[in-house]
Amino acid sequence: MDIDKSKLEFDELSEYYLNQLERNYLEKIETSGNKQYAREYYRAVLFERNPKIPKDSFFFEILTKTFLHFFRLNTNSEDAVLATFDNLYEIKERAKKELLLALELYEAESISDEEIYSIQSMVEKENHLLSLEYYELSDLLAFFLAIRKLLEKYPKDEKIELFSIDAPLEDKPRSGTQRIHDYTLVFTERQQMFALYFLMEQLGLSAARDYNKSDLARFAHLLSKQPWTKLDNSGKYKTLKNLISKKSSTQNINDLDSILGFFEALDLQKAVKMINAEIEYQQKKQ
Repeated sequence: MDIDKSKLEFDELSEYYLNQLERNYLEKIETSGNKQYAREYYRAVLFERNPKIPKDSFFFEILTKTFLHFFRLNTNSEDAVLATFDNLYEIKERAKKELLLALELYEAESISDEEIYSIQSMVEKENHLLSLEYYELSDLLAFFLAIRKLLEKYPKDEKIELFSIDAPLEDKPRSGTQRIHDYTLVFTERQQMFALYFLMEQLGLSAARDYNKSDLARFAHLLSKQPWTKLDNSGKYKTLKNLISKKSSTQNINDLDSILGFFEALDLQKAVKMINAEIEYQQKKQ
């Protein structure tokens, strides 16, 4: 039964997210061959690197630190949220100053076109977060609190080393504009095409039935800003073709796992069910 999240109080909403995330986490472990490894992998994917939690945001970092401060001082989370929102103007002003200071550092250096694009993306993300309404921020804080509780409930096992291709790179010392790329998610061409495919299915559009694969591949090039050469050179076309024909590979399972959290964060349940079904299908064919 679908739940109207808009009618839930903050504690109820956070508990709803916690139960949803924990259930997904435990289900994935249950179907895994190496459960000890799976616990760490899905802890990282679903909790530590959940796509709904903004990364590298001045505003979100200050907002959550303020919320945790009041959460530890108050007897309930509702009061902590209200106290945080009482300080929202100061939080936003601090975030804007932090952003301006960062931009001043970049202006003093010679930077590449790629770095300019990254800076523009950073500013756009920051402005988007600063423009969120109270109910959107409350929802985000409820999700953040659920994640924090789950990270505490399922502590990290330092003995387990993750080898997956989507595991974060080691945090090495960086200088200048390179620091903007720290903890930045990098998506593969295959993951982009998988996401497009299941987004269309969510909207009731079938890539296999309703559209020409070449046209879809060209459209994907438009979205990704990559140049289009010819059909035979398009990795996007080949990925789409293999996905539609249901060719099996371990890499398919990894890519499906990687995009699943994004659809879950947006509550796109039709796509979530299809991705989980596809993962199960691919696993059976191994």
